[in-house]
Amino acid sequence: MKESSLSRKIRQHANDLPRTKCLKIHGNGLMEVGTPDLLVVQDGRTIWFETKVGRNKPSKIQDKRLEQWREAGAIAVAVYTLDDALDVLLGRGDWSRA
Repeated sequence: MKESSLSRKIRQHANDLPRTKCLKIHGNGLMEVGTPDLLVVQDGRTIWFETKVGRNKPSKIQDKRLEQWREAGAIAVAVYTLDDALDVLLGRGDWSRA
């Protein structure tokens, strides 16, 4: 599976949940380097997902951006599967400092 396919599946599932809106962030020259792939607002909380597949890992700058969002109070995590994202969206596990 490609990262774009994973992102699309997460968006579809997230947008089917009540009080949840998810959108893909497209990188360009105006976007801060390392910004996570998906932004979710769910019942007033902010969630950032960096999507990865297989053995891919977030780059150093992506890890830094995730940490900056966590420091600002968001949930910000790298996810490798749809189930990882659903665990966050459905409140399974403690993702507050992931």
